[in-house]
Amino acid sequence: MAFSSKQQSKSALIAKTTYLATLISSLCVIGGIYLAFFNESLAEVKFNLFGNEFSSNSLGVAIAFIGVVLIGIVLSRVLLSVDRSTLSGGLGGNAEVIGDGEARGGKGGSSGSFGPGGNGGNAKVIGKGKAIGGDGGNG
Repeated sequence: MAFSSKQQSKSALIAKTTYLATLISSLCVIGGIYLAFFNESLAEVKFNLFGNEFSSNSLGVAIAFIGVVLIGIVLSRVLLSVDRSTLSGGLGGNAEVIGDGEARGGKGGSSGSFGPGGNGGNAKVIGKGKAIGGDGGNG
């Protein structure tokens, strides 16, 4: 499957952004643990995260917590992206003609990068005519 230059540049940007976010969040976790254990950085820290207010007496613990949350967000986005790229196409619609005519089954949906194409729909004719099954989607 060939990708256009726009898709390639978008993929490269997503990869670089994911790498940068993972690097920053890892530094937050490591730096927070260092501050919590080896430095007496005691201060009342309060922050809001996803509508919830968190507070801590240690700056290091707060920074490490934010880093862990960022890693979780990055991992969930990466897994969601992988899940979307491997989905198969949808099923095609069914077609039915009663009387004279031709029935064509629906086309299956396109797949992701790795998944199979969707199944074509069923075609049924009652009376005179021709029934043609649907086409599968792109693999």
